[in-house]
Amino acid sequence: MSVEQPHEAASAGDRLRRLLPVDSAAEYLGVSRATVERLVFRGELPIVKIGGSTRYDVDDLNGYIDSNRRRNRRRTA
Repeated sequence: MSVEQPHEAASAGDRLRRLLPVDSAAEYLGVSRATVERLVFRGELPIVKIGGSTRYDVDDLNGYIDSNRRRNRRRTA
């Protein structure tokens, strides 16, 4: 009888959620599906092709968020 280690189960679960379909990627970024497709077309967001399916790596989505993070700039009068 094999006993599964908790860290192995969590790691497998993380891998399953790591690659998202376009609708989930759009929801993750808070944008429309068309916006995600436009970002891919412009080369701003990488994709992962598996067979005929296109998936989006959560690490790439987080990287896109980080690279587009801006601080508010205060305007002086």
